[in-house]
Amino acid sequence: MTDIAVHDEHERDFRHFPHGQQLAGIVAFWLVFAAISVTNWLFPPFGDGPNFSLTVGFVGSFAALLWMIATPPLFWLTSKYSVERGDRIRTILLYLLAALVVAFAVDALGEWVRGNFGPRPQRGGRGPGGPGGHRPFWALARGRFLNDYMVTLAIVSAGVARDYFTRYHRRLEESTRLKAQLAEARLSMLQSQLNPHFLFNTLNAVSSLVDRDPRGVRRMIARLSELLRATLEPTADAEVPVSREVSMLERYLEILRIRFQGRLETSIVAGPEVQDALLPPMILQPLVENSMKHAVSKTSAPSRIDVRAERVGDSLVLSVRDTGAQDGDVTDEDVLRQAGMGIGLRNTRARLEEIYGDEYALDLDKTGDGGLTVTIRLPYHTASDLQAVESGR
Repeated sequence: MTDIAVHDEHERDFRHFPHGQQLAGIVAFWLVFAAISVTNWLFPPFGDGPNFSLTVGFVGSFAALLWMIATPPLFWLTSKYSVERGDRIRTILLYLLAALVVAFAVDALGEWVRGNFGPRPQRGGRGPGGPGGHRPFWALARGRFLNDYMVTLAIVSAGVARDYFTRYHRRLEESTRLKAQLAEARLSMLQSQLNPHFLFNTLNAVSSLVDRDPRGVRRMIARLSELLRATLEPTADAEVPVSREVSMLERYLEILRIRFQGRLETSIVAGPEVQDALLPPMILQPLVENSMKHAVSKTSAPSRIDVRAERVGDSLVLSVRDTGAQDGDVTDEDVLRQAGMGIGLRNTRARLEEIYGDEYALDLDKTGDGGLTVTIRLPYHTASDLQAVESGR
């Protein structure tokens, strides 16, 4: 066996052995038990009165000290050879045998100490073990050790309960860690779906204007380069400030305005009170793209897209409103159905659910001009708020 394997084996064994707060709890419990035992020896229920001496104190606490020493190995045994693994009957028999050995050892040592150092009977009779001094097997034959055996079984039972609790806590931590990793992987997958979708639509817009508006194409390529640099840079941030999101959205809207050659008007309203508020990156761009795909691109009439971010109580409210497809016979129900089926809104819902769980809302509402308003409601918080919460833990 290599040194690394031996080291790993020792680490696994140490994990089964009680340490830290558990070990301190064991010591504290048996010290209290020792104090009670010493009190019984100092103030015997039958006798001529109190008997104060260091010897009596030592004899009274000796059994508790033995249990204190025996408890950690018994806990180690119940953890290393858990009833959750392997043959349960064989494991339980191992517990019973180990408890028998420990109980007899504690009883024999205790009898020896009491026989040699304990106070002698004061009204005739014989000392422990009968005439001739201490005989530990005499105590075994009389069944005195059964009391110690019951104590040992109680320790073993406590060790089994400790093992169950430790394994449950470890499985809970592992489950939480796996869920977090799964959520992070799913969020990364959704983000990777958004970026190519956005890129392909923008490249199509560039190609459609190469011959008609070369100057506009150069501006679109410049804005596209800025957007790609921002969106494709690896980041571990699940949320970004509204100011950063608005800056990216302005570049995207400029690309759309060039593409539609004067047929599209846009506006962004985000007051100073929400500039530092946090929201998921690239959360507004899919909503604008959804408006462009299902409304603006389906009409030859002038269109408009309005974006708004505001604080309402403890919520950050985001909305994207478009004027809708006014050409042809498109009903309000068609608008809602087509918009809800888009990949942009589906991925947006999935991303928000991964980050906020039940603490978000995404609603689609029809407008009077045949358009659509998408509203997102998120918990309002800033980076300084999160730092304050972390420092307070």
